[in-house]
Parts: sequence; C-alpha cells; structure tokens
Amino acid sequence: STAFLGVATQQTDSGLEVTQVVSGSAADDGGIEVGDVITSFDGTRVTTPAQLASAVGNLSPGDTARVTITRNGETRTITVELGSRGAANSN
Repeated sequence: STAFLGVATQQTDSGLEVTQVVSGSAADDGGIEVGDVITSFDGTRVTTPAQLASAVGNLSPGDTARVTITRNGETRTITVELGSRGAANSN
C-alpha cells in the first residue's frame, strides 16, 4: 500500500501551493490548508508535484513525516502521520 498525504498542489516560484486538501487525510489531520506552500517534505526540498509524490511514495502508511510550509509569510513545520491511498489520485 502506498503512503498518502492527501493534497493536490501546483508548482509556483516559492514552492508547491496546496490547491486541495482531502478531507480526513494526513494533510487535513495535520492542519495543512489550501493556500499553504509546501517547501520541503521530510527534510527534502520539493519543487514539483512529481518530487512530492516521489518523497511521499518512499514512505509507508503510518509513517510520520515533517512537512515544511509557508503560510502568510511564516515558515512552519507540521508533522503528519501518513495514511494509505484510497481511490483518490493525488498526493
């Protein structure tokens, strides 16, 4: 089973802007919000949706990961417990 964060993102100059958060997902439980900009995942800088998908895919459901985001100009790190991928086709 593949680890699942539960966000859809779009690439921006500053990082990956969250465009959708799946209700009940790891991202939702961790407090990631639409409009947040993800700059790193578990210590690895991510600049494309594919990089984020790859980084998430390296982990297993139940693993915890640190997600560094920028929100309203402030950088914060959120720890999430990854879920497992359902029918949704996103990260």
